[in-house]
Amino acid sequence: MNHVRREYPALGATELAALVRAGLIAPQAPVEAALTRLRETDGALRAFTSCWPAWAAYRASLVSRALARGAELPLAGVPIAVKAGSDVTAPTTRRLLAAGAIVIGATAVPIRTAHPWQTWGHTTRGPTVNPWRPDRVPGGSSAGSAVAVASGVVPLATAADGAGSTRIPAAWCGVVGLKPTNGRFPGPDRAGLTVPGPIVRHAADAAAWWAVVAGASEVPPVVPPGGKREGGRLGIAVWSSTLGFARPEPEVVAVSRAAADRLAAAGVLAWTDVPVELLDPEAAWTALRAASAGPGTAAAGTAAAGTAAVGTAAAGTAAVGTAAAGTAAASNAAAVRAHNDRCLAGVLARADVLLTPTTPNRPHPHAGPGEVRSVSLTWAFNLSGQPAVSVPAGFTADGCPVGLQIVGRHGEEGRLLRLVAALERLVPWPSPAPDRWTG
Repeated sequence: MNHVRREYPALGATELAALVRAGLIAPQAPVEAALTRLRETDGALRAFTSCWPAWAAYRASLVSRALARGAELPLAGVPIAVKAGSDVTAPTTRRLLAAGAIVIGATAVPIRTAHPWQTWGHTTRGPTVNPWRPDRVPGGSSAGSAVAVASGVVPLATAADGAGSTRIPAAWCGVVGLKPTNGRFPGPDRAGLTVPGPIVRHAADAAAWWAVVAGASEVPPVVPPGGKREGGRLGIAVWSSTLGFARPEPEVVAVSRAAADRLAAAGVLAWTDVPVELLDPEAAWTALRAASAGPGTAAAGTAAAGTAAVGTAAAGTAAVGTAAAGTAAASNAAAVRAHNDRCLAGVLARADVLLTPTTPNRPHPHAGPGEVRSVSLTWAFNLSGQPAVSVPAGFTADGCPVGLQIVGRHGEEGRLLRLVAALERLVPWPSPAPDRWTG
């Protein structure tokens, strides 16, 4: 058991499951190692809001009995964490449990504040911190999930991405975060913007999540247009550091572009030049979210206030003006979305993938991001629906992780997962040492 605890932080989900299925370790061993790691690190990192050791032990006993009966469990004994607020009965999580995964607790998310772009987690014990730079935030809203994976507490955690909430913390914590195609799995918001996905340390674990949750026996093969595979090349790529409107930090661009160039230098991708001129999606994203808001929201409150104000000619005129402004805003948002959809369709008709930095900025201090929109390079794809993944690209000179975002065509998660694996083979990503982040 001691050797499992020593080696556990660096082991992936597929490695742990293979040991359990082979009978080399019991399902209880990785669970106990995960709980030990949680106790060692969470005082410093505060990735978890709750821990469930009794339930985890019970689930481990169920996995043991299922294996004894000969059950096929691809994630047998793998400790995982769930994002707080996403029930363990969510469809994607239920599939992980059915595959033998064991939930050990819930991870931290941001508290609701006046700041609309809060990208850090929070617990009753204080803020969740970035495991690489404790003076910086881990990203959000899947903050605790990214920290739990990056620090070696669990090899896989659930996340949800409505504007970049899986990809941004993955980028800032130096791990992998996948947003599948919109609509592929049930999401929690009526706007259809939020997509469940995994945060993991290794490409093989992202592929294992996809195989289990999507119901596929393996990641589907990637075949280029024309039907013939071209050696080790996985497609044609377009690079854009701005998407036509963002203003990223030069060093963040340089680090992410260097990772993309490694794929091209290895022959995995071939570059092509296609202009990427999206419009800033903020208005369209905000309008879609507001349109799907239910009673009790700010939008509903505004409408109620307008109804109550009717009673004088002046108030009525003001209400009409507000309605007209709302109609104009909705029309503008629809135009932005239509333009961006046409642009992305054109880009992905001539290329297989679009590569960008995941975020325009490095992790910001706990005081807040200022005027920077950390979501500016991610939320366009929550509107358009394409699958996108953030992979570790490297570090800035001051030790902040940077992510490379890879965007594919609708339904082509298989290509993205193969590119993640190719990049990890070229430059293996740092794994947590057993004594790192303890205290």
